[in-house]
Amino acid sequence: MTNNKKTIIFIALLFAVMVLPAHAQGGFPRYCLEYPDNLVQNCGFDAGMANWTPFVIAGAANVTTVDGDRCHTINHPCGYISSAGGFAAGMYQQIPVTPGGIYDANVQLILYDSYDKNDGGVGRKIGLDPTGGTDPNSPNIVWSPEVWVFDHAHKLVFPELHVQATAQSGTMTLFVWVNNLARVPSPIYQ
Repeated sequence: MTNNKKTIIFIALLFAVMVLPAHAQGGFPRYCLEYPDNLVQNCGFDAGMANWTPFVIAGAANVTTVDGDRCHTINHPCGYISSAGGFAAGMYQQIPVTPGGIYDANVQLILYDSYDKNDGGVGRKIGLDPTGGTDPNSPNIVWSPEVWVFDHAHKLVFPELHVQATAQSGTMTLFVWVNNLARVPSPIYQ
């Protein structure tokens, strides 16, 4: 009998888009809990996908949220991407900003139950589109480096998932991108 489990990626996301100066990554705070003036609406997914728009670039994926106890965090629900195959997908949020302002974005991202935990097969990055566009393929997006390692010393933070941009309009868009296109089907996960 073939086991057709889905590849599941939990994204416990705590977003921050704030006017500089922002906290350094070393002492990464829980922005949703500690900073009510955070510009990202529903950054802890307490209202499900409200204020978030999912996107799928390649493959097929379901982007939704699950409760805290199902995503291994007690503080809030989390974003959740599931797929039976490879995909490139994520979510974005448009945020009102002041044109000319410099904005700093950080994300706390935890991957759990990823098929490719051991071989670095899942890439993650965040981006800011300073023009407020919603196309995840736009050349206007300022992207963080893409992180391909699973292990992050259990700090729950990838310091590389940080980006900064100067707003060119009254709206800036925050993107979260998960790349699982390298996934290879196996007898266990197909």
